Amino acid sequence: MLISTFAIGIIIGVLSTGVYFNKKSPRLIVAPNKDYFQQKAVRLLKLDNAQLKQFENSLNKFSERAYSIEKESNFKMYSTLDSLYIELKPSLSNEQRDKFEKKLTHINSLISK
Repeated sequence: MLISTFAIGIIIGVLSTGVYFNKKSPRLIVAPNKDYFQQKAVRLLKLDNAQLKQFENSLNKFSERAYSIEKESNFKMYSTLDSLYIELKPSLSNEQRDKFEKKLTHINSLISK
């Protein structure tokens, strides 16, 4: 009984580790809008309505600044990925090139908004 419990524990551990580490993040670039950062700050601080009105100007300035930083970062990431694509392109198969180009096109559409 002890050995079977041990074996089942190992199997569950291996399967759960595989599921945990194989989760993919489909996004290389996050394309938030200006409200996204303000909402994140409000959720983080758990502001009530009175505080929200009190901090509205500060939150708006923060949101504008955070949005600018994210936008600049997204352009840099796109540029870096495009450079990588240009370097790797001669060695990639047609399927790999198509997949990379689609990803670059998708990223470009996100950051162009």
